[in-house]
Amino acid sequence: MKRIVLIFTLLVLCAAGVITAVPTHAQNASPGRLVIKNGELQVLVTDTDTAVQTALNLVTGFNGYVLSQRVWEGDGRYRYATLTVGVPAASFEAVLYAFKTLGTVQQEQVTGQDVTDTAVDLNSRLDNLHSNQERVRTFLDQTRYMTETLDVHDQLTRIEGEIGGLQGQHNYLADRADAATITLNLVPFIPTPTPQPTASPTPLPTPVAWNPGDTAQLATLRLTETSQSVADFTLYRLVTWTPWLLFLLLMAVPVRRLYHRYWWVTPAKPSRPQLWTLEDEEQES
Repeated sequence: MKRIVLIFTLLVLCAAGVITAVPTHAQNASPGRLVIKNGELQVLVTDTDTAVQTALNLVTGFNGYVLSQRVWEGDGRYRYATLTVGVPAASFEAVLYAFKTLGTVQQEQVTGQDVTDTAVDLNSRLDNLHSNQERVRTFLDQTRYMTETLDVHDQLTRIEGEIGGLQGQHNYLADRADAATITLNLVPFIPTPTPQPTASPTPLPTPVAWNPGDTAQLATLRLTETSQSVADFTLYRLVTWTPWLLFLLLMAVPVRRLYHRYWWVTPAKPSRPQLWTLEDEEQES
């Protein structure tokens, strides 16, 4: 009979612990708000490697840590980078501002998740479970039979497991609220190529209407100009060359006489061939 009463009491206490674990904001008042802060920046930089090293130095200076880091090349020449860091929540705004000085901010996003109510609820449930844990331990000391001891021990183990799970959730929220997360995307500055001017097509000449009268007039004008040029050239040469031509003619007469007198040889006249007669043929034979 005592065993039945003991088990029934344990069940009632456990049920009471579950019921009293429902969130109630009046039981525990949180001294401050728990907010999980997250930030994301996309910054345009001229030198990605230098910006990465500067960002890592900033994180170390604010007692932060690197969660992930990735650097890769895009387009074969330009380097990109992504850093995810954790920093103390009190330094979140300062680190965010320092990252903005690395280059030109292209995108910025800051979010916050208030987990104060969840943390208060977890504290309330933990307090109730701790109270039930103490009561069950008291019953464990009062057990007389092995079966009763095992039943009470199972209940105590289950309560301790719930306490461990809730305590882990509470610690996770507290840690996330103490450390903010910032994701920094570094994009290289790519100069815009100078556009080459497109060569404009050569316009086709506008056909000119045929006018034979104008053509004949132009031909006459060209002929007149050409005739005048030829006449001018001939007159110029006659004036400049005539004295020299006369001088050469005068000099040619004595030179010819001297040549015929001293150097000219009169060719001999060829002898007339004799005719072949019959008498000559007979003598030959």
